[in-house]
Amino acid sequence: MERFDRLGIPDPSEEELAAAEKEVARLDEEHRSHDTRHRELLTTEGEFAAGVLDLWLTVRDWLRRRLPAQVAEVDDPREALLRLRDQLSALEERLKSQETVLRGASEDVARGIDVQIRKARAQVNRLNKNLEGVSFGSIQGIRVRQNPVEKMDRVLRALRDGAAQAQASAWDALDEPPWTRRTGRRDEVGLVEERRHELVALLGRVWPEWGEVLAALTARGLAPTPDGWSEIEDAQRAEGLPQLPDQLNRRTAAALVAPHSKATLTDRRLAALGDAEATHDGSVRLRPPQGLVAITPQGRVDLAAVAAVLGEVSIPERALSAGLALEGTIRAALLVENLGAFCDLRAVDGWLLVHVPGWDTATVARLLERLLHVPLIHFGDLDPNGVRILRHLRALRSDLRWFVPEFWTELVEAKGLPGVWPEDIDLGEAPALVRELASRGMWLRTRGERRRRPARRKVSLYVLSALSARTLSRRTRSAKHAETWREKEAVPRIAPGGRCSLCGQRSSHDR
Repeated sequence: MERFDRLGIPDPSEEELAAAEKEVARLDEEHRSHDTRHRELLTTEGEFAAGVLDLWLTVRDWLRRRLPAQVAEVDDPREALLRLRDQLSALEERLKSQETVLRGASEDVARGIDVQIRKARAQVNRLNKNLEGVSFGSIQGIRVRQNPVEKMDRVLRALRDGAAQAQASAWDALDEPPWTRRTGRRDEVGLVEERRHELVALLGRVWPEWGEVLAALTARGLAPTPDGWSEIEDAQRAEGLPQLPDQLNRRTAAALVAPHSKATLTDRRLAALGDAEATHDGSVRLRPPQGLVAITPQGRVDLAAVAAVLGEVSIPERALSAGLALEGTIRAALLVENLGAFCDLRAVDGWLLVHVPGWDTATVARLLERLLHVPLIHFGDLDPNGVRILRHLRALRSDLRWFVPEFWTELVEAKGLPGVWPEDIDLGEAPALVRELASRGMWLRTRGERRRRPARRKVSLYVLSALSARTLSRRTRSAKHAETWREKEAVPRIAPGGRCSLCGQRSSHDR
């Protein structure tokens, strides 16, 4: 009451006080009801918001697993779709180019296999012809039958059609395990999350170290792929290399920086060798002329004197790479593809005979660097590989001449072999005999085959003729001898008395 007096407010009556208390109680009750409703609303909306957030996190994780990070992390979905479209277009072009390259490679393999199959069929046919009329006992005849294997035929057809069919078969096989599934992307296999533990358990049984390998790949920033695994293995081997010499055989080098000595020395593995040179360590076999001397920092060697004792000389690649020089007169160099011809050809004064064993030309190339002003002639097989080897050598020396003696035309019927000539091989600059062999589907090889005595003429004279572009006469026998030989189709022999067994005269016929 005193407070009302000080404020100058008349004292309220009992009725007014009772009404005021009722109003305060009502307001308090209303406030309590609003607070309860507010708490209810907050609880309901909070649960809804939490559900929406969980759903969004789930969707975002799904997108991250299935879309590139640079696309899934973009805030604007339209920009993300544009990025995704560009990346898919680039990936499609890359896949098309790789598929084209792979299909071409597989078709080349298929053509090579077809050639071998045709050769085998031709051999079987010749064998059956030789077996005609052969019988013994109750066996009236023998015939060889060639039956193709159906499974291998399917593989060959897949190679002919390109890599797409073989790739589809591989994806079908990967889709069979229960822990894999096809995704919406082309040629992609995903992991079934519910079966992840099965795959992890299987990996643990067959490859206990897979977890450590994955951690090592991740630490080096490498992908968990075969290429990534190969790179990390190469890096680990490179870190443990000892001090290397200046030169190292390529097999030894591969054993140090690759899985095994026969592995390929890639650019990455060659870089691990540092300054050490990986050498092929081949050798070139020579039949040197008189007066040819090899000079190295260690001294001089008379190659002709060595050949007089051993029959020939072998020069290693390391000697050539170390600066070996040749001193002496060389009229011409004859590159001989086949070993038999190299060993048996008669020596020609001033000529250097070099054995070129097929495609193994790495060491021969170093030798040719020392013969820049020496005329070169190639003596090789008349078959597709012989043509390719000649072109390979001409890439080293454009002035290389091809020796195809005219009298070889007499050997085609007796010594020619059935063989396939690829359609894409260029024979525009080949000798006439080579083009004739290709048109008839035949090969002729220089492995020392002799038809009869006429084929045993002095081949070295024809080599000289090819070099000087002169035609030498092949008729070294007397006219009487040649006529008698043609009539009797026999081989002439020189009797102990020095007379020919066919013409009866004393003669110096070529034996």
